[in-house]
Amino acid sequence: MKNLLQNWGEVEGLLRPGFFLLSDYDGTLTPLVGRPQDAKLPDDVRQLLILLAESHPVGIISGRSLKDIKRIVDVANIYYAGNHGLEIEGPGIRFVKNGAESVKPIISQICSTLGRELKHFKGVIIQNKGITASVHYRLVTGGKHREVRRIFNSVVKPYLSRGGIKVLRGKKVLELLPDLSWGKGEAVKLLIDTVRREKGEVVPIYMGDDLTDESAFRIINEIGISILVSEGRRKSNAQYFLRNTGEVWEFMRRIARGRSNFATE
Repeated sequence: MKNLLQNWGEVEGLLRPGFFLLSDYDGTLTPLVGRPQDAKLPDDVRQLLILLAESHPVGIISGRSLKDIKRIVDVANIYYAGNHGLEIEGPGIRFVKNGAESVKPIISQICSTLGRELKHFKGVIIQNKGITASVHYRLVTGGKHREVRRIFNSVVKPYLSRGGIKVLRGKKVLELLPDLSWGKGEAVKLLIDTVRREKGEVVPIYMGDDLTDESAFRIINEIGISILVSEGRRKSNAQYFLRNTGEVWEFMRRIARGRSNFATE
């Protein structure tokens, strides 16, 4: 992988036909924090998104619920994909993956059990997002991360054996999702197809920091620019990397300043 900012001339040239900026939220547009509710989008970054969306399509793809990601980003006329792309809204599209809503009762039941079993662990945050759920344990101290994971696995195992749900493991977060052949990669492809029908050829950009973003990187590599956000080097499908959210914001400022050089509608 190459550092994107250090290879700016190369990247700038790739964007000349016009671009479609797609980004994860937590850990990408905002730094990772212990409590999801503390991941606030800075006003100047929101203004960058508004500015970019005036001339180029923009999308946010998150593990948060669609309602939550729309509320905290609060930018009109862009694409939002919540629950890892299982639900999408934006110009010309309203989408919920077939079969996703059928797991709501199972998700609710598991969250209730996890709430009882993990209530003694200070710092555990359980989010029931309807068709998915998250267990955050970044704030758990005293070397108890392994015990949290053990209890989670014990509670979830019977449901996994029956089918219908699956587990994704991220950065100090455990995710429950419908067991469907769908993720951020498939959501990205759907969004790109939607935008291209409306605007013609654009170069898609995807920025993300977690393992859940790898499927999107694979899709993007064939047709656009994939960017891993990570302080340390790790194995990834991404073509480029940025070290942190500060570098993400700098990249956004650069494409905002040069947006008149890139093809628009």
